[in-house]
Amino acid sequence: VRHIYARAVDKVHSSVLEAFGLDRILTPERDAARSLVQLLELDVAVEPFQIDEEHYIFKFCVPARFVGENISGLKLEQQYRLKVISLVKGRNATNSLGISVLEHQASAISETDYELEEADVLVCYGLYKDFMQFWKSL
Repeated sequence: VRHIYARAVDKVHSSVLEAFGLDRILTPERDAARSLVQLLELDVAVEPFQIDEEHYIFKFCVPARFVGENISGLKLEQQYRLKVISLVKGRNATNSLGISVLEHQASAISETDYELEEADVLVCYGLYKDFMQFWKSL
C-alpha cells in the first residue's frame, strides 16, 4: 500500500491517528461544518481558501463602494492587516457565438494606481478574524 488515509471523528481521535504517521487524516464532518459556517458568515460572494487554522486567502468581487478607488487607496493592509496579492480584472468580451460574456484576467498587483471597476475581483491574504472584521465593515 502506497498511501494510508484515515478518517478522524474528533480532535482526540485525530491526535491518536497522528501517532501512526499516516499520509493523511481526513475530517469531513469538521470540514463541512467549517464550510457551512463560512458560507453563512461570508455569503456566496467570497471564496475562502484555508492555509492553516487562522490564515486564509480570500477571493471576492470588488464591493460597490470600492469602485473607482485605486488599490493603494483602499488601505486594507493598514486598517485590516489584509495583504492584496492579486487583482483579477473583469472585462466584457464577445464569445464565438456573439454573446457578451464576462472574462477575468489575473494581473500583477504592481498597478497600485489602477482604478477598480465593478467587474473586478480582489484576492487577499490574512487572518480569518481580520477578514471578517473587514467584511462586516462593508
